[in-house]
Amino acid sequence: MLILIPLLAYSVGFFMLTRQVMILTGQLKGPVLSCFEVYGERERAYHPIPQLLGWSGFLLLVSGELIGSILRFDNIAVILGLVSVGSAFLLYHYRESLATYDHLLPTLPTWYRELCRETTRHERRRIAYLWLRLPLRTRMIYNISDRLFFRWAELVILSTL
Repeated sequence: MLILIPLLAYSVGFFMLTRQVMILTGQLKGPVLSCFEVYGERERAYHPIPQLLGWSGFLLLVSGELIGSILRFDNIAVILGLVSVGSAFLLYHYRESLATYDHLLPTLPTWYRELCRETTRHERRRIAYLWLRLPLRTRMIYNISDRLFFRWAELVILSTL
């Protein structure tokens, strides 16, 4: 029974890290579009780095004993995991103050950069809310193809004018 807990934690960490990689490569658009749904003074920018660091650090912490026995180092994976989780916490906690340095970092994923450049805030919010109304199969098609997603986004913008 006790062996199932690390196995479950390892599988959750691997699943969430895979999810973050899919978001970075543009294969999953829902979590990024949810940033546009928020009403208020400023729009939240999507920053994938804290989540990517956090889940990779969690995966290192969980698999630290296995990696330590293979590499003949006792705690190197655990130390790297703690550093990664700590830096992810700091980046997430101070994301408002780091927003002044957004111009130095590349905006990822690339479709997100194009969408922010070509649309207004109101249009992005409408796209995000209409994304929730799409059937699952249609969302999966638009997740895979950026060209089809932008064609759909243009239709959403045209239909709401």
